[in-house]
Amino acid sequence: MAKNETTVADENFGFDIPVRYDADVAVEGVWSPPVLDEHDQCWGEFKLVMYDGDNPAIKKTQERVKNKYAKAIRLKQVTADDLALEVFLEAILLDWKGVKKGGVEVPYSKELAKQYFAIPAVRKVVFVELLEFAADVRNYGSADKDEISGN
Repeated sequence: MAKNETTVADENFGFDIPVRYDADVAVEGVWSPPVLDEHDQCWGEFKLVMYDGDNPAIKKTQERVKNKYAKAIRLKQVTADDLALEVFLEAILLDWKGVKKGGVEVPYSKELAKQYFAIPAVRKVVFVELLEFAADVRNYGSADKDEISGN
């Protein structure tokens, strides 16, 4: 180990610190439950990376978005929600199922996701729920060992 390197144990001064989530699961993403509105209408299911400000990929995306919209931010032409949505679309949303157009399932792509989330109702119903889901570490736990072994 190089002189300046530290281990997790060193950073924690030797304390046993509980693991709050499975880092691999957080990066690979998990499927949300179906997003239902107040009338139990399904808006789709979405595969999401955990929204963690410490995740280097998310930090990088946040910086890129801030730089891209620096002038618009200064002029108050974009909202914090606009910026959060762009970060969400670039770094958190990985896939979807159950999103339909004309009754036919739409395959996921970043371009189609931008179109879908540009719809005000989708931003109001789906985006808010998904951002909350992605920020909740309880959704990114390790798979139960009994579940894995099929018991």
